[in-house]
Amino acid sequence: MLLLYDGEELQSGARVMSHWAFDACEFKAAEYFRGTDVQNKAGSYDVFWKLFCRWKKNTQVYEARRYEWLDKWIELRVVGIMDNNRRNYYGECASYIAALSEVQESLGTPSSKTRIMEKYKNEYSRRRAFHQELRGYGMKK
Repeated sequence: MLLLYDGEELQSGARVMSHWAFDACEFKAAEYFRGTDVQNKAGSYDVFWKLFCRWKKNTQVYEARRYEWLDKWIELRVVGIMDNNRRNYYGECASYIAALSEVQESLGTPSSKTRIMEKYKNEYSRRRAFHQELRGYGMKK
């Protein structure tokens, strides 16, 4: 999703995705700059994000239907968690939903966040804890 996101400033869902990517890479700025004369004063996350953005500028993404598969994957993940009443993962689901909607908005589809979050809120109308997680990522009451 971060590769598809078209914007300088990350919103809440995309910000979570960036931190998950950072954690998964186990990136450490000190190791990256070891053996160089670079005096790094930025934190590891800031260096990681700057490098990621530079890599992203040089990477092409196939234009047609570039986020449709993400929508399907997220839907499957949410259904699996909701069907099994895995309340511990409601926050994860909400972050994926938020990030997807932020990607769509950044690519020019207005009101995606409202539309997508409302879709999931209505689909799981009795899951108040899930609604609370969605509100944490910007869903309106």
